[in-house]
Amino acid sequence: MSAKNSSSNKKKQHQVSTRLISKYLIRETLGIVLLGAVLFVSAGTINWPMGWALVVLTALWVAAMSWILITRSPDLIAERLSPKEGTKSWDVQLMGYVGILEIARTLVAGMDYRFGWSSFNAPALQIAALAVAALGIGLVVWAMYTNAFFSNFMRVQKERGHQVTTSGPYRIVRHPAYLGSVLFELAVPVMLGSWLALIPGVLAAILFIIRASWEDRTLYSELTGYKAYAKQTRYIMLPWVW
Repeated sequence: MSAKNSSSNKKKQHQVSTRLISKYLIRETLGIVLLGAVLFVSAGTINWPMGWALVVLTALWVAAMSWILITRSPDLIAERLSPKEGTKSWDVQLMGYVGILEIARTLVAGMDYRFGWSSFNAPALQIAALAVAALGIGLVVWAMYTNAFFSNFMRVQKERGHQVTTSGPYRIVRHPAYLGSVLFELAVPVMLGSWLALIPGVLAAILFIIRASWEDRTLYSELTGYKAYAKQTRYIMLPWVW
């Protein structure tokens, strides 16, 4: 290959990478905007400190994950933008239900804040829930930082040389990101001061537990080295319990 062709290929790869990064950042930014819109429109006010706390927390989450993707695993961006060949259909369906429940949780919390159906004002409890939500996000970000195959959907990424990740939080449990997601789903309704919002929050947490179980079985049967890893790291999601 000539130096001219090599330079041209590198330029095209850079353009593709830049386009994918831009697409990813636009999608994630729109997600934050949508969250804020649903929260404050349903609440009928922007004067909601815990609502803003959730928006800021989510923005920090997106910023941390974007930094990891761009600086450490840029090839993972394309993997996370949309389902690829080999993605399990059950996983796409599960995550679709999770997305619906998360919108419902946000909408219910906002309307509860507005109309006072089951809303409460308990600053100490809500701040504690905020801390738990931040802990959940921290676990997800740590898992992504450690795992170069941290996809949005369940599939064995053979073309990317998929390997078992055994370091970081994966030394403790096999699915730390799902533990973090469950903590987040359960904490957000309390943080927002809405008992009613706990209904979709709990349902979303249950779906993450189901997903962890099904994904674990899939990896056990399809990913080389996972059986040995499962013997070494005994717990799926919760240390000393499951």
